[in-house]
Amino acid sequence: MKIVVLGANGMLGHTVLHYLRQEGCFAIPFTQRWEPGNASEVMRMLLSAEPDVCINAIGVLPGVGVGLAETLWTNGILPGWISRHLPEACTFIHAGSDAVFAAHSTGCGAHDTQTPDTDYGRSKRQGELGLLRDNDVIIRTSIIGMESDSRRSLLSWFLSQSGQVSGFTNQMWNGVTTLEWARFCFELLEGEISPMHGVIQPGTLPPLSKYSLLKLIG
Repeated sequence: MKIVVLGANGMLGHTVLHYLRQEGCFAIPFTQRWEPGNASEVMRMLLSAEPDVCINAIGVLPGVGVGLAETLWTNGILPGWISRHLPEACTFIHAGSDAVFAAHSTGCGAHDTQTPDTDYGRSKRQGELGLLRDNDVIIRTSIIGMESDSRRSLLSWFLSQSGQVSGFTNQMWNGVTTLEWARFCFELLEGEISPMHGVIQPGTLPPLSKYSLLKLIG
């Protein structure tokens, strides 16, 4: 089974790639940048790899200075576009987000009504709605992990600080580490877990504040 990891140079993708290789999987990186003007050309490059599984770890995170148009393209349009152009037998695993639910939503189950209240959440919801094939699987959760080459992520930023760090008591978090996300991928491919109607939604219950999360790390 040949697994292609899209966005293999990012926070999630590089962890997924390394974990799958450690487990003995034939996993290869795909780091080409997808833009509206070159999508067809990049898709041909992806198809030439003849993947059996395609893991989409591409995504624009909130607060990284990226404009709305690029966020909507990357998070909202691109996932469904890639899926539609894959062979029917190719499994497509997509990194969703629990931001598809409003911050104070009372229903956040895998199949509750989505109520995003941010541009980021709305872009992630649009991305999910474009995944219509039987072989499309969404792993919907927040993630925390180390960036491969920057300090943009919460964990990378926190570990780079010295002394006392303020804030985060009112910011809730419900998710998994990038390593756990990679493990979910492996268990899914091994048939150890099964998505419910195409969705796997891991996380922490009850949600933690980011303050509590960072205290656990520190």
